[in-house]
Amino acid sequence: MSYVHLSEIKFGMTLNQVLVSPDGNMVLGQGTVMNEYLLSCLKDWNVEGVDVIEEAAAEFNLAEIERMISDIVVSLTDSASIETHLQSTAQVHSEIEKPVK
Repeated sequence: MSYVHLSEIKFGMTLNQVLVSPDGNMVLGQGTVMNEYLLSCLKDWNVEGVDVIEEAAAEFNLAEIERMISDIVVSLTDSASIETHLQSTAQVHSEIEKPVK
């Protein structure tokens, strides 16, 4: 994580913090990708700077996500794997539903 002054923030940078308004409301969440509109909001809110995810860390996370997706796709090519995946998903879903009921 690195602190970046508002003047150095570029489109596509990812926040590594939650931005909270003076009244305690979350206005931008961690992981928010900066765009033109959000940069103008930061200027309007007089934000001096923010913590962003360093590019190397973001690239690593993207590579890790791509590897995980690839592993899932490979495992789902086998119909038995699809059935196992559906069963485990249903089990997790039912465990989540129990506390809600």
